[in-house]
Amino acid sequence: MAVFLRSNIFESQKLLALSLAAGLIASSLTLAPAPACAAPTRAKAASPASEYQRLPLVATPERYDLYFEPNFESNEFEGHETVYLQVNEPTREITLNSLELSIYEGSIARSEKTHGDWIKAEIDRNKEREIVVFKFPKLLAPGRYELAVKFSGKLNDKMEGFYLSTFKDKDGKELKMCSTHMEPTDARRMFPCFDEPVYKATYRVTAAIPPDMVAISNAAVQFEKADNRKDKKIVTFEESPKMSSYLFALVIGHLKASQPVEVNGKQIRVWCTEGKEHLTSFALSSAAKFMTYYEDYFGVPYPLKKLDLIGVPDFAHGAMENIGAITFRETALLVDENNSSTHAKMRVADVVAHEMAHLWFGDLVTMAWWNDLWLNEAFATWMADKAVSNLKPEWRIWDDFAVDRAGNLSDDSISATRAVQCTVNSPNDALEMFDEITYGKGADLLRMLEMYLSEKTFQSGIQSYMKKHSFANATTDDLWQALSQAAANAEGGGKKGKGNKGNSAPDVSALMQAWVHTPGCPLVSFKKVSEKKKGKSGDVITTVVFDQERSMLLDQSAKKTNTASKEKPPVWQIPLVLKGTGDVDRYVLTEESAKVTLDNFDLLFLNGLGNGFFRSKYDSTQLAALGEKLKADEHYLHPAERISLISDLWDMAFAGRMSIDDYLAFTNHFNGDSDPYVQGLLVGQLSALDGLIGDDMRPGFQALVRNRLTPVLDKLTMSKRPGDSELVNKLRGELISALGTIGNDKKVIEHCRGQFETYLNDEKNLDGDLLDPIVEVIAYNGGDEEFSRIQTAYVESKEPEARQRNLNALSSFREKDQVERALTYALNKEVRAQDVTKYVVGPLLSNTASKHLAWQFVKEHWSDFGARLTDDQMPKLIDAVASFNSQKEREDVSAFVASHPLPAGRRRVAKTLEEIAIRSQFREKQSTSLAAFLKKLVVANSQN
Repeated sequence: MAVFLRSNIFESQKLLALSLAAGLIASSLTLAPAPACAAPTRAKAASPASEYQRLPLVATPERYDLYFEPNFESNEFEGHETVYLQVNEPTREITLNSLELSIYEGSIARSEKTHGDWIKAEIDRNKEREIVVFKFPKLLAPGRYELAVKFSGKLNDKMEGFYLSTFKDKDGKELKMCSTHMEPTDARRMFPCFDEPVYKATYRVTAAIPPDMVAISNAAVQFEKADNRKDKKIVTFEESPKMSSYLFALVIGHLKASQPVEVNGKQIRVWCTEGKEHLTSFALSSAAKFMTYYEDYFGVPYPLKKLDLIGVPDFAHGAMENIGAITFRETALLVDENNSSTHAKMRVADVVAHEMAHLWFGDLVTMAWWNDLWLNEAFATWMADKAVSNLKPEWRIWDDFAVDRAGNLSDDSISATRAVQCTVNSPNDALEMFDEITYGKGADLLRMLEMYLSEKTFQSGIQSYMKKHSFANATTDDLWQALSQAAANAEGGGKKGKGNKGNSAPDVSALMQAWVHTPGCPLVSFKKVSEKKKGKSGDVITTVVFDQERSMLLDQSAKKTNTASKEKPPVWQIPLVLKGTGDVDRYVLTEESAKVTLDNFDLLFLNGLGNGFFRSKYDSTQLAALGEKLKADEHYLHPAERISLISDLWDMAFAGRMSIDDYLAFTNHFNGDSDPYVQGLLVGQLSALDGLIGDDMRPGFQALVRNRLTPVLDKLTMSKRPGDSELVNKLRGELISALGTIGNDKKVIEHCRGQFETYLNDEKNLDGDLLDPIVEVIAYNGGDEEFSRIQTAYVESKEPEARQRNLNALSSFREKDQVERALTYALNKEVRAQDVTKYVVGPLLSNTASKHLAWQFVKEHWSDFGARLTDDQMPKLIDAVASFNSQKEREDVSAFVASHPLPAGRRRVAKTLEEIAIRSQFREKQSTSLAAFLKKLVVANSQN
């Protein structure tokens, strides 16, 4: 499932601004720890329990025969099923998951040899445990059975289970359709089932639908026939491959298909609502290339003869990897290849690649339980980058990946983080696993491991893993075993750096133990202890001591009274790529402290290639040496390495380990750096500062933004030039956004105002990469008239990208009247529930000018938001108030959440409260220094 996927650099940097600030906790504050993971239990009986219990291991499904008949007038559906199952031990009860279903008949019959008599069941429903128990009057002996069940349910409006979606046709008439979203535990909302990933089965599906609609499911259509009695069309699908219940899909509605593309005998199509057919070509051509790439990489063919990619108007997440029928939010699938922004095309490529990677890693081989969710999501996140890099090498995806890594490291440097693999007990626990640790950190660890083992060895291990566990379930240990064996088979037995003797292949399980099972990430520092010349060669042998500790962005004095500090600190096995003035060396740091000898290292950069998931600490002497080297050779560090260095220094400044003005002074080395990803990170860090300065510092801060970014924009110019790459065009838009908002650059603001009429009347005459910046700058500096015109543009927009852009712009207004209009509008049905938090209320809660008014509105309308949003969307409202800066604000948020608990957002609440404390301490520690720095800048500018 696509949840945490990268987006437009400036957009993502405004979000990254908060995560970059994460991790510094005020020593005077006591923060509640994030909830610990509880051990799951298996139900031994169907009696009520105080804690969530998994299904008993009494029976396992082999096949579901399902029938559904939706009613679009009543927004309900009827269904019946036959579950072919194996009873594993004598029992009088069969327990399935069920939620919000009316189950009114159930019976069972033995199906071995001769068909047995049907035995009617007593039905016991347990809403709290989300189960239904079928109780039989006599004991069922082990063997094969058929369980027949009749049920009905509602097509809900929460985008979970079997749900209703609406859209308008070309004449403005509202039409209905229904779609599914089952991950992690919502198949039970559609039909009674064994709703745990370990219970894989095949599915045969039949749907009775209106004759003018189409139906799409995991497998291909086997046949259709008319039911004239009911005025229905009966669609029956072929039997699916073995899959978990969370991958089940059924979409019914007025949908149009692209022309199919055939790849290696598989037919690929993109589906959309009428009028959007011209937006399907980019996703279709990308999917065709990804299919070839993945079949080659995994060494296992895609198991179905068709793949449908379906754009759904209402979709809570980015996309869902249902095998054979991937569902998408429209903006993650539909894009105008000729006129859309580079960002929009990158997002579509990324999401399509992510979901298609799941067809193998997640669908074909599935985790056994949700504690191994990272096996699915981290792998798909990392694998998508490999596929997109192959598709569009000019996008330099691995440098984009490095920017994401910078934010993930900050997210992982706080006490409210968690281990990558964390035991899941309940559905709410499962919902909380879809976070930046599962997706972001997990992908970063896979990239680091791949680069350590080598790409060839890593691929060999993955192919072995896929072949061994196809159509079955696997665990993290299964993956480590496959990779260890691949390393053992590789020539030389794996890489070892100095200080790691022997040629034996690495034990991947041991190597990754701390990375996966320990919360947090390491901070690596070093110091030279001696230097001497080696014989007549003149080579210099340098002895260096490396130290590692957990990267906790705490005030060091707090550790003295912190009882947790008495616990034994974690020790990671850290692959270091050491970069000097010429040589590169590799070393695996396996101890808290280690002494190493290096040849000709008068200068040392710890994270060569930028792939390591750790923070680096440099003292003033080491940093000065790096600065001098960069001054002499601006390309000494390639972009991913510069991103690593800048983000490390940013965290050091936030931790109070270096002053903010020293950080800003060092980043002067990158003033002339026009690399899109390096500049994108710097813009994000400036955005983080924007929310931390006082009103008295505003003029100086605006001068800083202009001082840093105007030379870069002047070099690029404000209009596209012949020969400019897509990344350059993208960077131009990001610079215009920053300068026209937080930089208060009058020239840029007037330029955007001059483009506004064209934007509203004929946006295709403008550069697609400038559309977001133009409307954002107009909104940021606008009033009632601009609000009304952008709101009208949102309502009248026909294409998903334009609708999203105009809606998001409403959150950039700063005056009280417009902020209140935007907040009220977020509860209007014209705004889809999927967009409320991400594009309207979340940004308003994050923006300096609107956050207090927005927070008051959210508190007053909490129940209204609860009526529109799902359980995993509501915590996003609390995520956004991490922009607060004071202890008083933190207490207010804490008190509100205490009286309005979020069962699916406990860790995210803990994280938000910690981030508020972080920002509070930053202001306490750095405001005086920052104010002085900005004042000098204002004076210097006035004199010029």
